Amino acid sequence: MLPLYPVDGKCGEVSSMPFKGFFFSVKSYPSYNIAQNGSIVPIKFETPGVNGLLSDILMEQYPQVAQVSCGTEPLLKIGATIENVGSGNNSVANSYYYNWNTSSLKPRCYEFMLNLIDGSYHGALFKLKSG
Repeated sequence: MLPLYPVDGKCGEVSSMPFKGFFFSVKSYPSYNIAQNGSIVPIKFETPGVNGLLSDILMEQYPQVAQVSCGTEPLLKIGATIENVGSGNNSVANSYYYNWNTSSLKPRCYEFMLNLIDGSYHGALFKLKSG
């Protein structure tokens, strides 16, 4: 089990966290995921050996989303903080879910970004289509 420490510099550094990737319907780079704007997109990922709440493993102000140019392969590190619709631990150990509400977004391309407390970035590209 990887211990989790505050990211305020008082308790030392956080070891590298394993990121098994996104799963179920979300494809990793460089593929684009297709979703309908206005929908709730379930984002699920796994960090083997790490136990804690979603808020324990994500840096403050994450996840984030940023509009990107369709057809490119961006790997951004900053975007707009997004509102959570419901998140937490899944029933499977070390797995997490985040329900991304796209209702305020226009039909365009976006990058969904996670920043884990070890400083690593992970993202997925989405094309939001109008219904």
